[in-house]
Amino acid sequence: MQSDSKYPENPYRGSQAGPDRDDYIAPNYTAAKVLGTLNIVFACVLLLCIGCYAIQIFSQAAMAPLMNEQFAEMNAQIERDRARRIEGFREQEESAETPEEAERIRQQREQFERMPTPDFSKMMEMWQIKDPRVLGFFATEAGGGALLNVLMLVSGIGLVTLRPWGRTLAVWIAGLKVARLILSCMFVIFIVAPLMAESFGDMIVEMMPADEVAEHELNAMVRVYTWMISGSWIFIAVLGSVYPLVLLAMLNRRDVKAAVTEDGYQQTFSPD
Repeated sequence: MQSDSKYPENPYRGSQAGPDRDDYIAPNYTAAKVLGTLNIVFACVLLLCIGCYAIQIFSQAAMAPLMNEQFAEMNAQIERDRARRIEGFREQEESAETPEEAERIRQQREQFERMPTPDFSKMMEMWQIKDPRVLGFFATEAGGGALLNVLMLVSGIGLVTLRPWGRTLAVWIAGLKVARLILSCMFVIFIVAPLMAESFGDMIVEMMPADEVAEHELNAMVRVYTWMISGSWIFIAVLGSVYPLVLLAMLNRRDVKAAVTEDGYQQTFSPD
């Protein structure tokens, strides 16, 4: 009979447990290494996404002055075209051959004058982050996400090398990721989405005549916009929780726990 010493110590069934014992749990080294590899891959991909998002935010901030100039020029051009058109209505009204025709042109001119001038700068303001709560949220999202993903990468290295601290760190990171997604989703639903929807409603009021948008229609559009933002974050939270929950379940399997030990590391990576 082979000695039990050739098998890695299993802290969950006692150091004397071996394959000839009924209570022996065979260490699942493959599962531990696969989970570690997935942690490394997902962490690298998510860090790359956060980096791209940060570059986009900084680019938008850098381009904001140029965009504001372009919007100002567009607004000025619209005002010039509006003034020419109103003047054209006045000329037609003065040259009308009958009072009825003059009245019809006058009504068209007044209707046109009541129409608000579109302000394209409002479109940019809708996407600008000014509220400190929203600023804090996105800053926390980016910073917290980057930190968790760096730790996720480290835990993946620990799991691949079958280190006990790799499993412990991976369990904590998976739990924190789920908690972060839940808290972020709640913050978006109750704070971020209503603020962005309010900005959207203000833009609609600025862009369209008041007599063409009833209050109940505006409220309906704002509600739909709120639901769209909230729904997208709920989807992100649900989708983003899948892997951490699977990871938690797998890392708490006894065969994976048995594999992630110092003895398992020595047996797999030691040159002896």
